[in-house]
Amino acid sequence: MRHIPGVRSGPKHVIVVGGGVIGVCSAYFLARRGCRVTLLESGEIAGRQAASFGNAGLISVGHLPLPKPGLILRSFKWMFDRTSPLLIVPRLEPSLLWWLWGFARACSERQLEVSMKAIAELSRGTMELFDHFAREERVNFEYRSGGYMDVFRTEAGYRHCQQEAEFLHRYGMRDEPIPGEEARRREPALLPGVAGALWHPDSGFAVPGDFVTGVAEAARRHGAVMREHAEVANIEFRGGRASGVRLKDG
Repeated sequence: MRHIPGVRSGPKHVIVVGGGVIGVCSAYFLARRGCRVTLLESGEIAGRQAASFGNAGLISVGHLPLPKPGLILRSFKWMFDRTSPLLIVPRLEPSLLWWLWGFARACSERQLEVSMKAIAELSRGTMELFDHFAREERVNFEYRSGGYMDVFRTEAGYRHCQQEAEFLHRYGMRDEPIPGEEARRREPALLPGVAGALWHPDSGFAVPGDFVTGVAEAARRHGAVMREHAEVANIEFRGGRASGVRLKDG
């Protein structure tokens, strides 16, 4: 098991707020390091209204981050399209305006390079860790490694994927553009007229809700306490450091 920077084995009590995929994985690895762990979830772990239950389930190793150069103008168009990959309902709220300002600043070449270096480093051990949960912890989440394809119906889309693959290769990713006929040979279910595909060999698929509940159960086996319907009201501070949390029920 990997070393977690800043975390030592021992009786330290760590509170994890939120029972989504990040929360349960944090609780699991902290418990494995010997910490006393309590996870607090305001609803149910992997509840049906939660993001970690209902996302697509793709394990997308090495994908580009959403904010990138040239996206600002497209984002404004997407804001008025309910089928777009980035739906933001326009409203005059300071918090939204501040978020949009930060998003715009992130759409730069410099920030893209910083983000990709971090994503590439995190991606290297991703599939190994999913293998760990499937094999060593016996978590049943319909895990399938071996990659997947993004398919493009237009030549413009396929040219864009070729540029994306060339960029990702700089960070050690193995994404492979595939011409239309070759894509159909590999996947006969594709209809004629497909312009091409982008093959992600180091990625996979899982059922998100099953993964989250399975990791939560594995964390319990290693001593973590999981408390559902425990909504955090605020964080307590002592001497300028976080010392605990207070729940809404007191």
